[in-house]
Amino acid sequence: MKIILTLCLTLCLSVSLLYADDATAIMNDYKNEKKADYVNLPRFLVRMGMRSAGQKDLAKRISAIKMLDLDECSQTVKEGYARRLAALPSQGYEVLMRMKDGDDKVFFLIKEQQNMVVELLIGSSGDSNSLALFSGEFQLEELAGMIQMDNSSEGCSTEEKN
Repeated sequence: MKIILTLCLTLCLSVSLLYADDATAIMNDYKNEKKADYVNLPRFLVRMGMRSAGQKDLAKRISAIKMLDLDECSQTVKEGYARRLAALPSQGYEVLMRMKDGDDKVFFLIKEQQNMVVELLIGSSGDSNSLALFSGEFQLEELAGMIQMDNSSEGCSTEEKN
């Protein structure tokens, strides 16, 4: 009986791992969709851009920036993307902030390892369907200069991480 129970538990865990989603998997699955726009910035361009924006220290810690835009894709593609984006918090991502502006839902998610942020993900679904992934190793406090938001627009509500 113990062997059967162990086999069932192992099978359940392995199946759930096969379907585990992350931002990179979403980008890889949707970047080749018809009318999708995908950009993977090389490290040297990331560093140049961040240095010119006055983020010299953070530039050393960001290793990659990937962006995906699905605004021109079919409604079916957008709906599938929105479902997967909404499921990311249950896949090891922590919600830093959520915003809703009309039909748009915007998520700021982070993935941490050993008290360091290894991924910052900014994703939107609704009227705008896009995803930006910042990879590297940085402290949450270092992101303050990178994330500057104007919450004064009407109809915009936010929910911040405590």
